Amino acid sequence: MAGRLELGQAITLSVDSIFEPYDKANTAYIDVEAGERYIVKCDKSQVWTDWFINTDADGYFNLFAWLQGMRIKGAKCYCLCGTYNFYENKNGFKIGSDGIAEVPEKATLSFFANDSY
Repeated sequence: MAGRLELGQAITLSVDSIFEPYDKANTAYIDVEAGERYIVKCDKSQVWTDWFINTDADGYFNLFAWLQGMRIKGAKCYCLCGTYNFYENKNGFKIGSDGIAEVPEKATLSFFANDSY
């Protein structure tokens, strides 16, 4: 966990696919205030691996996961996603390898790789 960030501060978070966004063992989260905007960028040379499929933070189309139901609708499997207050069904959103995370209330902003339920 990063806690609060200072204006212009950059950090590196490790997103582990085994954790649910609401799992307190998930260390990929920061504390945010209402209306703050965060620029999120992932190194395009990173390889994200879902079992035996290599991808990046933009994810890939997985027919089986799509048929089962993705946690964040409209985001590909293993796409970097975010949520606040550890509740992805209500507050989840797609980020990808280059996106903006904005939260409307004081919250904990967490990150996860999108997958099926």
